[in-house]
Amino acid sequence: MRRLSHIFKSDGKTVVVAMDHGMGLHVNPALDNTGEVLKAIVRGGVDAVLTSYGIAQRYHKELEGVGLILRMDGGGSALGKGAENNRMLFSVEDALRLGADSVVCMGFPGAPYEYDSIKNLARLAAEGRGWGVPVMAEVLPGGFAPEPPTTVETVRLAVRYGCDAGAEIIK
Repeated sequence: MRRLSHIFKSDGKTVVVAMDHGMGLHVNPALDNTGEVLKAIVRGGVDAVLTSYGIAQRYHKELEGVGLILRMDGGGSALGKGAENNRMLFSVEDALRLGADSVVCMGFPGAPYEYDSIKNLARLAAEGRGWGVPVMAEVLPGGFAPEPPTTVETVRLAVRYGCDAGAEIIK
């Protein structure tokens, strides 16, 4: 897909900075000045920024010249039940309106709500294919459990989970 060249260099490598944590987690106060932080990241030579709809919308000028990966899901926060309430919040068409090169959503193999997460990921992958937009799967074995099962085998299975759901990129 052509859009992948906005994220990955010709050698197949990339540096992506994630700035999507404000959608559900307590955020580092150093990120309060989002515009200046984004300018510094871009000046530093990052290839792409993974961020939320609101940041992409508000700071589009600061994000010029780098790949844009847009977070599509969310819903739970540190104040509530968290990931078990994760839902798709935006469509690929919404992401394209903001100039996104790729979209991302979570996958939680081994978590009690794994079926809902794989359904979100598979639907996003199908929608992405329809628009020619690559999908990144952020897969976490066991979800946000206090002690997630992070052996080599569970990580391998989580990666396979994302690939089989149709993702082109695994985080």
